[in-house]
Amino acid sequence: MTKKIEGKYDKRYHNTKLLLRNYHEFKQHCIECGNSIEEIDDTLEAWELTLVKEEHSEDYIKSAKRTKARTQIIVDLIDKFLEAHRQEAMNRHDVNKLKRANIIDKMYISDNLTMEKLAEDMDCDIATISRQHKTAINELSVLFFGIEGLKLEA
Repeated sequence: MTKKIEGKYDKRYHNTKLLLRNYHEFKQHCIECGNSIEEIDDTLEAWELTLVKEEHSEDYIKSAKRTKARTQIIVDLIDKFLEAHRQEAMNRHDVNKLKRANIIDKMYISDNLTMEKLAEDMDCDIATISRQHKTAINELSVLFFGIEGLKLEA
């Protein structure tokens, strides 16, 4: 899964899975922080007025705002990349890629199913689900990390 490239471990596969595994928590974070940057600006502005001016309090507020904005960007990008992955499969009439997109959706986005449950639902072996899952994660790594997602070998 992690491969050593130029003295460093390649963690794109792991990081892609990590982003997908935490997708719902990211989405919930965005909801809890407010639906828009304007709302968080208003909230933080009001909060700042009530705070006793402590050392680093402004840094904390700026950090909270940055965290919300970054998380929202990540959630939006994950949604777009997953849709692009599915759309490419449909445009190419690639049945296997569409199955992989469905596996990712059912495991991480819509149903939170295990590989065992997916194998049962799809009437196939768990090894098939595992292979399809690994291939899908590698495909998504390219979308998530751009050129850095390609595993270029000399």
